[in-house]
Amino acid sequence: MLKKPRVRPGAVGSREMQTRMVSFLEAARFKPIIDCSFDFESLVEAFQYLLSGQHLGKICIDI
Repeated sequence: MLKKPRVRPGAVGSREMQTRMVSFLEAARFKPIIDCSFDFESLVEAFQYLLSGQHLGKICIDI
């Protein structure tokens, strides 16, 4: 019983809230931090890197 997984709901905002957030980020000229990019063929390696926790910023997949 102690090892049973628990499902917890996640709260997200409305589409209007997302639109307002994107508008704010664009107006503030916010730029995300990109840690590294992987080719689509290296998708497995990209997920392994993500799971390693060594990244600082976003991991991008080039398609």
